[in-house]
Amino acid sequence: MSYDFRADQVRTSRLISSGSAPILVYPSSSALNLQGDLVPTFSTSSVGADVFLFVSGSSQQKTVFGGDVVVSGAMTASIRTTNGAADFIVGSDIDVNYNSLGQWELTGSVRRLSIAGYARTNLTNATLIGFAYINPSEYGSGIPIMIEAVGMNMNSVSGGLSLYNQNNGTTDAILTWSGVDTLTTGSYVSASLAWPASAKTYELHLSQSGGVSGGSNYTSVGFVNFRIG
Repeated sequence: MSYDFRADQVRTSRLISSGSAPILVYPSSSALNLQGDLVPTFSTSSVGADVFLFVSGSSQQKTVFGGDVVVSGAMTASIRTTNGAADFIVGSDIDVNYNSLGQWELTGSVRRLSIAGYARTNLTNATLIGFAYINPSEYGSGIPIMIEAVGMNMNSVSGGLSLYNQNNGTTDAILTWSGVDTLTTGSYVSASLAWPASAKTYELHLSQSGGVSGGSNYTSVGFVNFRIG
């Protein structure tokens, strides 16, 4: 019968496995006695038959490497938590996928494509403020799509955005907002679009209604996005 070998420090240049079972590294609390038996709660049945080295641990018994960790082969892992309460990955509408190339991918099921940043006009005629291009083959088919913006007004006018489809020669969406001096709050507006069957190029036009064209009144937008997904 073999017995545990005890030493406070061991200096060696080699550690050689002597059997088909994996080398086990575990705390003394997992040892049942000094003959190599393990407590019933410590099971090696789930370790696997192809394992060479098994290091025991838990959320309270971590393994720490002081330097860089380099892996020459594949690494398989489960995403756990950074501590007992906080999620490792946070956010809404986030998908975590393992792709065919062996890479982790983080993708949002909702994507936002910026069309225009801040723009303003005091003209009643449409003012071109941006262009957008969508190729549906880059996203998939039948995905919900919206145009969204935050509009602001000055001196009791109303604002409007129109999305002009260059390929079809049609206006595919119109957004409007109204209010007296809404510069401090803004108005969120959105409208649904039909998912294009092929690649499309769009123009975005901003205009005001009410007030005097070219006067001190004006309307503006803080941003304009396509919301895809």
